[in-house]
Amino acid sequence: MIKKDIRKMVLPLAIILCLGVMPFLANPVQAANPPAFFTLSVLAPNTNPARNQWATLMVEQLPKIGIGVDVFDHTGWAQISPRTWGYPGPYPIPTYAEGGFDIFFIGWGWGLDIDLTGLFDTPSIPPNGDNHYQYSVPEMDWAIGNYSQAFVLADRIQYAHDIQALLYEDLPAATIIYPTDMFPHTTALEADSWSPLLWDSSYQDMAYWDIGDTEFHYGCPADFEDFHTFKTESVYDAQWTQQIYGGLVERDMHATVENAW
Repeated sequence: MIKKDIRKMVLPLAIILCLGVMPFLANPVQAANPPAFFTLSVLAPNTNPARNQWATLMVEQLPKIGIGVDVFDHTGWAQISPRTWGYPGPYPIPTYAEGGFDIFFIGWGWGLDIDLTGLFDTPSIPPNGDNHYQYSVPEMDWAIGNYSQAFVLADRIQYAHDIQALLYEDLPAATIIYPTDMFPHTTALEADSWSPLLWDSSYQDMAYWDIGDTEFHYGCPADFEDFHTFKTESVYDAQWTQQIYGGLVERDMHATVENAW
């Protein structure tokens, strides 16, 4: 009788213990952020939806690896410029607390003819250019100078490799994302009449597009800002103004070489 009663008591007790443990298994406790090794301030423009998301994500992730964030200055270019390429001096540009920046999130984009002059060369350190990284290496100045002046393609490729090797080794800027573009389009668009590479680089002349119709509908994920072909700064403006009003030089969409019209 005693053993039977004990078994009757053990079963409900086991069920209670299981039910008590289950909430902990279903909702694991997240570990707290480690103590910060150091803290910094984050400066980021608020003008681009995608960049807003990436900057916010990094601010959330940095404390998880022991980097504290004192200030997340998510602001406009008018407030960013005086801290970066518009900093009035004296140089070097100081920390955020002293009027400069600690970490600055920015997006760079180039077409098929990339030229880093003005970005990583010594003469372009503010206030003369956009080298707010204050990166100054004689080998880089030599490589960028030769790249921008070389006419032989093989030479330009070699100088580009030299530039790339220096950037990889020194990391004046850390890349956190390489965007990949996707262009949905009607199946009526003839593949031989356009090049996604040229379209992405604002070189594709729409005059060659063939959709078997006289009317073309084009969707854009942003508002148009400037309708002057020589003043466009937004890639979305350029992707239609520069591809409707073509220049005197075009790129062959199959060989990607320049041909005079």
